[in-house]
Amino acid sequence: MTNKEKKDWLWRYKEALLDIDSWQRELEEWRTRAEKITQVVSDMPRGGSGLNIDDIVIKMTMILERIKKKAAESEKIELEIEIVLESLPDAALKALMKYRYINCLEWKQIAIVLGYSEKHVFKLHGKALGLLQI
Repeated sequence: MTNKEKKDWLWRYKEALLDIDSWQRELEEWRTRAEKITQVVSDMPRGGSGLNIDDIVIKMTMILERIKKKAAESEKIELEIEIVLESLPDAALKALMKYRYINCLEWKQIAIVLGYSEKHVFKLHGKALGLLQI
């Protein structure tokens, strides 16, 4: 497996989190729609076929189920990554890879947390990728 393939495999967790975030934003949009619906009692005929509260509740329930499923998938991916990272022989390498691929930190942040220069962090990252067995 190439280093690029390893990075792609590791980035699956971040992608899963972004997917969940997208579904949560959609859920929030549907909540907003639900809050705007008001029942108007009138003997006048209504035109159009707008969404009613039942339709919105059904849609929100479907989205919640999807979020739960995606959350379970993301937890599985996170566990897979953590297991692979545990195979690294050095605590600094493990920490670096966790900060990058689980916590999704930027290189500069990782360098600060670990107390290394960014250049050294890049070097350690390359070493860690080389040692990873996926």
